[in-house]
Amino acid sequence: MLSLTGLIIVIFYGFCDANLRYAVIFPSEVYSKQSEFVCLHMVGMLGETNVQLVLQKATSNITLFESNLQENTYFHCIPFQVPEPSDGNEEVATIQAAIHHAGNSIYKKSKLLLKAKRGATLIQTDKAIYKPGQTVKFRVVSLNENFQQGENQLSAVKLQDPEKNLIGQWLNVSLSHGIAELSLPLSSEPLLGEYSIHVKDKVHTFSVEEYVLPKFEVTLHFPKAVVITDEKCTLQVCGRYTYGKPVKGNYKIQVCRSKVNFYYTTSPDGPCVDFTGELDISGCSTIRVPLDTFQLNRRGLQMKLLGTATITEEGTGIELSTTTDTSILDANVKVYIYGSDTTYKPGIPMRIQVKVTDASDTVIPGKQVYLTHNLKLDTIVETMVTGLDGIASFNIDDTTDWKGRVSFTATVNQTDYTPSDQTDSKVPSNVSAQLKLSLFRSHVSSFIKIHPPGAILPCDGQQEVKVDYIIKQKELQEGVSHLHLHYLVITRFSIKYSGQLEIPIRSIDKDERGDVVLKLPLTTDMAPTFSVLGYILFPNQDAVADSVQFNMEKCFRNKVSVKFLPGEVLPKSDVSLQVEATPGSLCGLRVVDKSVVLMKPDNELTATKVFDLFPISSSHTYNRRVVDETECKSRRSHYFGYRGRRDRNEGDVCAYFENLSLKIMTSANIQSRTAYGGRFPTRARGFLQKKYLRRGNDFIALSPGDEEEEGVEDLVMIETSNIIPSKKQKSVIRHYFPETWIWKLEAVGDSGIGILHDTAPDTITDWHGGAFCMGPGGFGLASPAPFRVFQPFFVDITLPYSVIRGETFTLKSTVFNYLKQCIKVRTTLIPSAELEERPCDDCQYSSCLCVDESKTFYWNLKASKLGHVNVTVTTEALDTQDLCHNEVPIVPKQGSIDTVVKPLLVQPGGVLEEKSYSALLCSQGEDDSKVEEISLKIPENILKDSERAHIVVIGDLMGTAMQNLDRLLAMPFGCGEQNMVLFAPNIFILQYLEKTHQLNSKIKNKATTFLESGYQRELTYKRDDGSYSAFGKSDSSGNTWLTAFVVKSFSKARPYIFIDENHLKHSFSWLKENQQVNGCFKSVGRLFNNAMKGGVTDEISLSAYVTIALLEAGIFIEDPLVRDAVSCLRTAAATVTNVYSQALLAYAFTLSGDTENREAMMDKLEAQVVRGNREQHWERLSKPQSEDSYWSRAPSAEVEMTSYVLLAVLSGPTQDLVKASEIVNWLSKQQNPYGGFSSTQDTVVALQALAKYAEATFSDKGDVTVTVSSKTEFMKQFRVNNNNRLLLQSTSLPTVPGEYTVRSSGSGCVYVQTILRYNVPPPRQEETFAIKVEVQSNDCAEDSMTKLELTITARYTGSRQKSNMVVIDVKMLSGYIPIKSSVRKLEKENLIKRSDIQIDMVTLYLEELGQDSINLSFFIEQESKVKDLKPAIVKIYDYYETDEHAVAEYNSPCSG
Repeated sequence: MLSLTGLIIVIFYGFCDANLRYAVIFPSEVYSKQSEFVCLHMVGMLGETNVQLVLQKATSNITLFESNLQENTYFHCIPFQVPEPSDGNEEVATIQAAIHHAGNSIYKKSKLLLKAKRGATLIQTDKAIYKPGQTVKFRVVSLNENFQQGENQLSAVKLQDPEKNLIGQWLNVSLSHGIAELSLPLSSEPLLGEYSIHVKDKVHTFSVEEYVLPKFEVTLHFPKAVVITDEKCTLQVCGRYTYGKPVKGNYKIQVCRSKVNFYYTTSPDGPCVDFTGELDISGCSTIRVPLDTFQLNRRGLQMKLLGTATITEEGTGIELSTTTDTSILDANVKVYIYGSDTTYKPGIPMRIQVKVTDASDTVIPGKQVYLTHNLKLDTIVETMVTGLDGIASFNIDDTTDWKGRVSFTATVNQTDYTPSDQTDSKVPSNVSAQLKLSLFRSHVSSFIKIHPPGAILPCDGQQEVKVDYIIKQKELQEGVSHLHLHYLVITRFSIKYSGQLEIPIRSIDKDERGDVVLKLPLTTDMAPTFSVLGYILFPNQDAVADSVQFNMEKCFRNKVSVKFLPGEVLPKSDVSLQVEATPGSLCGLRVVDKSVVLMKPDNELTATKVFDLFPISSSHTYNRRVVDETECKSRRSHYFGYRGRRDRNEGDVCAYFENLSLKIMTSANIQSRTAYGGRFPTRARGFLQKKYLRRGNDFIALSPGDEEEEGVEDLVMIETSNIIPSKKQKSVIRHYFPETWIWKLEAVGDSGIGILHDTAPDTITDWHGGAFCMGPGGFGLASPAPFRVFQPFFVDITLPYSVIRGETFTLKSTVFNYLKQCIKVRTTLIPSAELEERPCDDCQYSSCLCVDESKTFYWNLKASKLGHVNVTVTTEALDTQDLCHNEVPIVPKQGSIDTVVKPLLVQPGGVLEEKSYSALLCSQGEDDSKVEEISLKIPENILKDSERAHIVVIGDLMGTAMQNLDRLLAMPFGCGEQNMVLFAPNIFILQYLEKTHQLNSKIKNKATTFLESGYQRELTYKRDDGSYSAFGKSDSSGNTWLTAFVVKSFSKARPYIFIDENHLKHSFSWLKENQQVNGCFKSVGRLFNNAMKGGVTDEISLSAYVTIALLEAGIFIEDPLVRDAVSCLRTAAATVTNVYSQALLAYAFTLSGDTENREAMMDKLEAQVVRGNREQHWERLSKPQSEDSYWSRAPSAEVEMTSYVLLAVLSGPTQDLVKASEIVNWLSKQQNPYGGFSSTQDTVVALQALAKYAEATFSDKGDVTVTVSSKTEFMKQFRVNNNNRLLLQSTSLPTVPGEYTVRSSGSGCVYVQTILRYNVPPPRQEETFAIKVEVQSNDCAEDSMTKLELTITARYTGSRQKSNMVVIDVKMLSGYIPIKSSVRKLEKENLIKRSDIQIDMVTLYLEELGQDSINLSFFIEQESKVKDLKPAIVKIYDYYETDEHAVAEYNSPCSG
């Protein structure tokens, strides 16, 4: 903890004699660019005295003071600016004093350490824990040691994930008022665990976890301790919502006393007691726990009780828990003994205090205490009685005759207790505490004693400090009439100010005893601690000293406060956040849900954490580099390697100076005469404020009392009657529920007050507001300000996530009343055409609600129409004279109506079929129109009303992909390859829009966000050797193909986001290690798409792919890695017959500039092209036949190879746009409704090729009209020009099935796509996969929620030996959710490679599937009651050949 050290130097002197006395005082370590003081004190000067003080550095000398002094005495502190060290961060310099007096010259010098200016960095995040997909918001603050603004720029800010991957980096970050505000969005599937932000040497951590904010808080209150004589103890369990109101529900409590595990023996489990019950109206319950079960006096069990409490909320079944414990003591009282110091000085008064409490730390007044001491030859027992504060005091005015070690023992009798007959019982005894005081050893028999106040000092005002003194007669000389007390105050080892106090001397014929009072001004610069040191310099050159440390409040010069106006509002009300600070300050505001703070309260920014940025040890010795051979020699002993600090019991002045890191050059004898007597150094005993408990003959030190907590504020309770009434009652719909509400930098301006106006969120909770500011006054931190968003009564509804049409579910609506009077409410479900209300016996929709009561209302609803349905429930407080509990209910002045709207997804069931038909229509004038006929046909077995269709029109070939960057495939993204489809296309689109001058900030922000998220996700698949694989470290090795894909994509992304160059270098090295002598690359790892394996078996296609990746990554052709790879391809080119490999080679030779081999490959491809209807593409020799050629899309491999040919055409020496347009005509027809294609790699390569074509053919002069019509008089027109070319225009097609005509006219190209969707029952045929689902239930009781075990059995039945990567989608039954731990268990047992878990779907990934069956089991649990359950679908399919699939159904055995 940062310590603030203050110094008082007391110089006593009388009349002048011939002996000159002097002292030069300065810090032993100083920091550059700061103002410091060197203090000069001269006594006994006769005539003119010349004094010079010089700071000597390696490169220069700086005169600090030079003057001819005329007066007899002189005391002054001279300011100087600390220079920078000559050599980097530190330099040993010297202060030299030259004194010329009465014809004599005195030269003294002492070393000090010059240090570079010290700075620190503070990092604050808006939360301590984040969910996947959330944005990490953080601030970086640069401070110097005076808590002023530090640096103006930071060279680098870095953010690492739990695997130490660098996922974010900001370079040359500018700071405003020393503050920078940054953010990074997390991916939706990040690594879970601890992340870290690095700024220079500062590291700040936060966690990423899957969590739900606690809706309420559970507390379990134990007594602080129980005693073995107790028969019962009382504990209390409470549930409080985050807005402070009581929870209604049931509790379960278990109290246990655990066993002690011995090394060689096994003890039985300890005893436990369970309690259950219902919380009372206050949300609490008090339980009397009998303690005889726990055998408190028995050994072999832990000396504590552990309690666990769980509260289940009524109506929702939400459970939250907490644990706590309490100690078992064999004493029913505690005794604490305090002395005014750890040592005694003969003649100085001493005060002994004894504090007595019970086992729960409650003070006991009127308790008799026996204080035993050996101050004289005999042992004496004093009897004392504690006061109302539980303290008994014993004052000793004269300690002159004390010798050696003195001990005090305080003893308190316990209540009589008779132990049981058990041999292992713990027998209680009287309780004692002991204080041992050592003699303060000094060759001088005079002493001073500075008394600290007991309390923590405020940051302003004045503090009186009492100083006792005893001055022996021999120290006083004839004619002494007074003494002066000179003092210095030193903060953080910097001298701040000085003063003096006159002390009269009554007589020199006897010892002088008395006290003086110092009046110290208190400032914020002195926080959080400072020390006071005093010393007396006698005429005979002897000296005595004393020091004491003071504690202050932790406060800053910039006084910052925040408050909300008003302090409590309704949701959506206007509210102001006012921050007050030094004028000109910039303030970082933060307001978060109290639940965020509850999750990790230790993360809150406190004054202690800020002061800890500049730690200073509480025990100081001189830095070994500045230890002088004269004056105050450091008493570091090197006997037996021991390096200790000075023994404060030894009483020389040097000890005090060294402990405060101060240097002194003086004429006084300030070292003890026993300092170097060869004695081994001893440590200070440190019995001050120690607590001891005596058990038998042993004294055991107890832990210190709890320190004052920080960051905890009292809850402000505001009565609802104080809410300002609104002019007009209206129903407010609540839907905005943030975790972080306000995160903003706000300037307070010249007035010193900044006001931020905002609208209160809809979350009914307490909010935690805070601010720190940086300005002319330096850094300041506000105390947390509470703010409540509350409603006197409100309604909440509970829904399943989704239901299937025809199912009946129960809607629960709970109304809470927190007014101080009763109300009568009527709850209404707003009718909806999509929901059919079913009869509900005994359902009532109005009820009385009195103070802190709640009521749940029910409706049985049947989902009748498809789509997203809004469920709306309104509750109104009625104006009625009907009595509620013998009182007339009231209507609140504000918030008498509350409305909640929540969405419900009604699904058709069955299996979704999705078809698309695309066309690129280009016309060259009004007379040149293009026509496409669209026939919407559906099978006969579709599920009723599930058919729907729409058409989209966009003026840019890349437009559809641009609109759907987050879902280019209607498939999961659960492995390292699939994730890249969320990454790579963003690069092509950004490049295309940049080159065509169409890029705007909205599209750029969206694309870069996906790039950052995809980058984070892909790093989770990185292996320690630099390679990447489909499932990362769970695979046996990296994958050559995927590693090349990643490095190419990462390299291309560098202009847009931060990419760690070390990752790229590591991956390039791995590829180099896997390059063979002939330049070809080894096929390492598994290639999941079997369709690509035709040319990969001889590694030529793989080597071509890697070569393309390296060239696109920017590796020069001259690089040996690329040069050797191209040589491999040239050697193999003549013998390659596979179309896929030829397409890859054509593009590889194009990029490498090998014209001869490029033309050879293009000629081979030209001989195999498939032409038709102004289209060109390439096919595999054996391709699957499609059932419906009109709606079909080509297999993934064919899209990919055709795209490589298009890239070769467009990247060659001359672009053949005619050929390219025919290829594009075919490719555009293969796009899915989201702008992607069939699978991952075909989507990435095709979009790269299409972007290159779109760039080559871009024109901003087009103007096209598209007309969509049908024979049933439907017609819709779209206008596409340069102003809206990126706008995706669409319309629903009203008649399905139906025939439609699409006609384009004008000048330019448009992309038109028709999408048809419908649902069909699960097909019964099993062509390529066989799958079945078995379901078992634990309980089908009507009043309990059901848990089901699903067992899926699957195998591959297709024509190949094994499948590609297999995906199993398991849809949840309506009202059910997956139990995550049971699904994750499949991964841990290596039954699957990965799982994705959503609220309504579980996706399982398998590396492959063969002819043998596999069995996979996991659990799902019921969250909401749904009747007439429809079956849920389980679908298995080949990721790369999506037509290869099978479907099965399952249902709950309890649904009947």
